[in-house]
Amino acid sequence: MARVIPEVTYSTPLERECSVMGAKRRQLWHHRGADAKGQVMTQAATRSITWTRDRYLAAYRAGLLPDATELIAGDIVEVPTPDPIHEMAIKLLGKVLSDALKTANNSNLTCEKTSPLALSPTDQPAADIAIIPDDPKRFRHDHPAPDEVYLVVEVANSHPERDLKIKLPQYALAGIQEYWVLDLKRQSLVVHRDPYQDFYQSQQVWQSNKITLLRLPQVEVNVGDFLSDLFE
Repeated sequence: MARVIPEVTYSTPLERECSVMGAKRRQLWHHRGADAKGQVMTQAATRSITWTRDRYLAAYRAGLLPDATELIAGDIVEVPTPDPIHEMAIKLLGKVLSDALKTANNSNLTCEKTSPLALSPTDQPAADIAIIPDDPKRFRHDHPAPDEVYLVVEVANSHPERDLKIKLPQYALAGIQEYWVLDLKRQSLVVHRDPYQDFYQSQQVWQSNKITLLRLPQVEVNVGDFLSDLFE
C-alpha cells in the first residue's frame, strides 16, 4: 500500500520560504558534512529564493530563523560556533580599540562586537568588531550603514576563506573603507583599504609596529604588542 504523506500547510508565504530553505539546507549539509565553515544555506538548488534584508528581518522577528545567521549577497549564511581563542581574540582586540578611541578622545564612537551592518538591500553581515557612532537611538530602526562604519574587523581561525572570499567582496562593494582580518593561524593582521568594486586595492600584512586608522588617523594601535599579548 502506498504511504500517504499529509500535506503541509503554512500560515504565511514567508513561513513557506523559510521551510523550503531549511529543507534545502539539510540536504546541503548532508551532502557536504557539517564542517562548520559557515556554509551558505541557500546555494545552487535554492537560488530561486533571493533574500532581501526586509524579508530576512521579518523572518527573524517571526522566529523562523536560527539566531546565528547573517545575510550575504541575498543568501542566508549560518554563522559557525566560535571556539575559545576566537572569542578571546574578539574581546582583546575590542578592548584595545576601545582604549585607543578613549585615548584619542573619540567619545562619540564605540567599538561594538558581533555588530549587524546594513550594507545593501541584500547584505547584512554580523561583523566580529565594528567601530560605529556611539548613539544607540540612532539605530532604533535600522543597523549602521556603510558611511557610519569607521572600521570592520573579522577574526579568522581555521577557515579564513569565509572572511576573505565570502565577506570581503561585500564589504568592498558597500564601500567600507578599512577592513581588517585578524588571522589567528598566521598570527598576523591583514589590513585591506581602498575598495574598488568587489575587492580592495591595498592589502598589507602587519605583525609588528603601530597602525593608525584610515578614517580616524588620531587612533593608533600597537599591532606588535597586541599580537604578543594574544599569543603569549
